[in-house]
Amino acid sequence: MSNNRVAITGGADHSIQPHRRRWPVVPLMTTGIAVVGVSLILVTPPGVPSAASSPASRPLSAKQSTVLPAAAVLPLHRRNAGGTSSTADASGATTVDSAVTAESAAPQVNHGGVGSALAPSVQQALQTLRPLPSAAVFHAARRTSAGTNAAADASTATGIAALLDPSRPARGGGERGTVTFAVGDSTGTFISFFIGDGADAPLDCTGTACNGGNGGILWGSGGDGANGGTGGKGGFFFGNGGNGGAGVDAVYDAEGVLVTPAIAGGAGGRAGFLSGDGGSGGAGGSDGSLENPLASGDATGAAGGAGGRGGLLLGRGGDGGAGGGAFTLAGNAIAGRGGNGGAAVSGPGGSGGVGGSTQAGPVEVEEEGGGGPPDNTGGGDGGTGEEEEGFTSTAGQGGAGGRTVLGTGGAGGAGGSALSGKYSTGGAGGAGGRTAWGRGGDGAVGGSAAASSKDSTADAGNGGAGGSALLGVGGKGADGGAAKASGNASVANAGIGGSGGGVIVGAGGDAGSGGAATSHGKASQANGGDGGRGGSGLAFSAGGDGGNGGDATATAKEGVTPAVPTPGTGGRGGRGGFLGKRGADGVDGSVVTPQEGEEGATATAQKTAGTSSASTTSKKSVSRHAARAGRSGSER
Repeated sequence: MSNNRVAITGGADHSIQPHRRRWPVVPLMTTGIAVVGVSLILVTPPGVPSAASSPASRPLSAKQSTVLPAAAVLPLHRRNAGGTSSTADASGATTVDSAVTAESAAPQVNHGGVGSALAPSVQQALQTLRPLPSAAVFHAARRTSAGTNAAADASTATGIAALLDPSRPARGGGERGTVTFAVGDSTGTFISFFIGDGADAPLDCTGTACNGGNGGILWGSGGDGANGGTGGKGGFFFGNGGNGGAGVDAVYDAEGVLVTPAIAGGAGGRAGFLSGDGGSGGAGGSDGSLENPLASGDATGAAGGAGGRGGLLLGRGGDGGAGGGAFTLAGNAIAGRGGNGGAAVSGPGGSGGVGGSTQAGPVEVEEEGGGGPPDNTGGGDGGTGEEEEGFTSTAGQGGAGGRTVLGTGGAGGAGGSALSGKYSTGGAGGAGGRTAWGRGGDGAVGGSAAASSKDSTADAGNGGAGGSALLGVGGKGADGGAAKASGNASVANAGIGGSGGGVIVGAGGDAGSGGAATSHGKASQANGGDGGRGGSGLAFSAGGDGGNGGDATATAKEGVTPAVPTPGTGGRGGRGGFLGKRGADGVDGSVVTPQEGEEGATATAQKTAGTSSASTTSKKSVSRHAARAGRSGSER
């Protein structure tokens, strides 16, 4: 939770600039007071009936708001000790005498709006945006005459009193010189200490100020973090955790020198002890972008934040944040990993965050011997080709899914893709979350990898494993990532499929298939990924099916011979355990052998499906049912 605040903005012309718009009124003139949440107060401009209707333009944010519109608020009449007064006319303008004090008189009833004239020292402090040790009081009274706002007529309360203390600014130097002052409201502070939502961190925060505020002691949701700050915790008994703040991208000066590295995303706040959802983790900051990579130097993306824990009796875990990317034309690139999903007790676990993607070095098609990026199947391969510098591109691993006790485990996050002219490594997919009673979370696909020069290597990420379950169903394993390498003597290694989740009693999860591999160039090599193994059970269970092997394709132009491609092997089916049933084995991948010209002819590899030796057809024509039919169904 945070202190109450009033935000007043001003420009060089000494006019108020609320909501980023210019209003030609004397400083400190208002026509409405918006009460946000329990005890936050905002000064609103003339003609704006609801500050809460435009949250994007408010200097503060809140999940709930109650607004006193201008038509339902009375103006003030202030007098000084000598009788000189300052009054608010119907247009909202106020004439301020230099000797006016903060003493209040009876409010006038002829005008809609609040006129508030403050001591000269306070006016000067706000006009110059330099806080001085002084104070002033805003008063608002609700009109009770006929024809006014119904919500205002429903109460006879005299309104709100807020004490501004310019000597204690909460924050300054924002857009157009915004200065925020602390507001004394002992009653609201006392209540919000026990019940109420935590405040969101301001967007221009630094350090610990970027953490979201905690919810009330009894209940309330945590506030969202900013700039990599953590989300606030939910109330002790009830409340959602706040979302972690997104990380900040790396900053460079005009000369291309790194000023600040990428900042990791903030962790999501935990939920209340009894119930509530965990907050999501923030995305990690990136270093460069695919559209605008760094001209030189290494690039490093930041990790995504972890999701927050869910409530004990009810609630889901928060999702992990995505990892930040890394992109450079002349250097190594390492992306951030995705954040892990938050755990839960009675509810689903949070999903893991996606790993960041990368690019290292140029990836343009070379005239001879080179290759192109993943979507480019061309590229010469008749000459020796120019060898790229040894830049490495390492994508981020996907975050693991959150575990749970009763419910479904969280799904893993996909691995990031990697692109380079020389060495590329795709990120591994995140594993699914485990559960005690329910269904394990599914794994996530491995990231693809592509390299495009002589002697280049592309290693795709492996698929994530499915989450296990004590009683229930294991999660599915995910497919391995695809790999492509273009250039003489290049190598493409596809990712391995993730294994299915195991169980004590129930059904094991099916495994993921191996990724496909493609190479193009003289003596280039393509290796398909192996299928994962099906999940096994201890007793009275059905084993999961094994994953299929990945295809392998190696091509070259006429007169040039690539290496013989190697397809992936199908994975073994999972065991059923005592009195259980074994899962079907996966099918081996296919081989594409090059012949004359750019087009290669497909040679179907031997397919293995249990004990049957008659499965020599294409993998596309072999179904799971046929594979099961060719087996005895007993344990081997």
